Amino acid sequence: MSKKKILMLIKTSGIEYDDRLRKECLSLKSIGSDVGIVALEDKNKKSKGISGYGIPYNTFNLFSRKVFPHKKFLVFKVIEMNVKFIFHILLKKPNTLWVHNFELIGLFPFVILLKRIKFLNDIVWDQHELISVKQLERKKLTARYIKYVNSCKYMITANFDRAKYISENFKISSNKIKIIENLVDEGFSSLPKAKIDQDLKSWLKYDNYFLAQGGAGRSRYFIELCEAVIGVKTRQLVVVGPFYSEQVEKLNIKFGESWKEWIYFTGMIPQMELNKYIDSALASIILYSQADSLNLEYCAPNRLYQSISRGIPIVVGNNPPMKRIIDDFECGVVLEDDGKSIEGLKKGLVKAIESITFLKKNVELVQRKFYWEDQINIFNEIIG
Repeated sequence: MSKKKILMLIKTSGIEYDDRLRKECLSLKSIGSDVGIVALEDKNKKSKGISGYGIPYNTFNLFSRKVFPHKKFLVFKVIEMNVKFIFHILLKKPNTLWVHNFELIGLFPFVILLKRIKFLNDIVWDQHELISVKQLERKKLTARYIKYVNSCKYMITANFDRAKYISENFKISSNKIKIIENLVDEGFSSLPKAKIDQDLKSWLKYDNYFLAQGGAGRSRYFIELCEAVIGVKTRQLVVVGPFYSEQVEKLNIKFGESWKEWIYFTGMIPQMELNKYIDSALASIILYSQADSLNLEYCAPNRLYQSISRGIPIVVGNNPPMKRIIDDFECGVVLEDDGKSIEGLKKGLVKAIESITFLKKNVELVQRKFYWEDQINIFNEIIG
């Protein structure tokens, strides 16, 4: 029997930084599928090769991005993106098309047609983020969204809270929805304990630090967190991932140059090198503004499980999925709110420092509880 050919379509910061993409590809490959990736990356470069995790890929660039200013003439950029994805679908001739995220919704009229004429066997829509009724009503897409989801074999979401919202608010059958939680995989959790990065070691005043993995992202209370860390003055903050010039400017205005003694930016780090920063942390801080969207309110991100798998306690806002895990296993600190209160953040940081022995003991008891590989039967169901 020939292997099932699965083509991943994704718009992403980079295929080496997208850990959910990596884990899904490897899971599908492990059960005998022939997996490939076609991606539009943020760097907007055309390339072809084998990813760091062994999956063949093609990336393409958009001419319209070079011609038109950032965030201008988006309709032309979207049209060009869809045309190039369609070209690769026709070229690769997959059995199953695995479409990532909501921004590729414009492909669905075409891919549904390909399914009707039996060019494709199945469509899977993997929605990393949650789209709310309010967002779709504003864009007059609700009916179309429901139609497109129902045209798929399955839609995938990342946790129970999101699946429940989709089922109840869009009247989509729960049988149509598969939950693949963004848990940590054996490949990451079994990485050897890493020595601290030398540049970081030279900067540190203390043996360990608070970690904000992806913590400078918008809607993550980054400035409030920096102010709390600087106010507590007992641990420094290491920020992994992208950050923005306006955030640095705000820090300069508020603290002058002195913030650089307390805040350290690493920039983008490949997923399989994150252990260099997680392993020496006192605790990992994960904040999402609940005021901004249901997607963030119902978030239980990869970085949560990565830290647990490395035996590092967590400080989280009171967002339901994260709060539930911390409450159940007492492996971290839950803030009084989602992170918007600087005083609340200070209390949470102090509590983490003061109870670190207790938290460390508890998190080590559940290090192996949240494993991606435990979901392999879901992949068999999806492509079976």
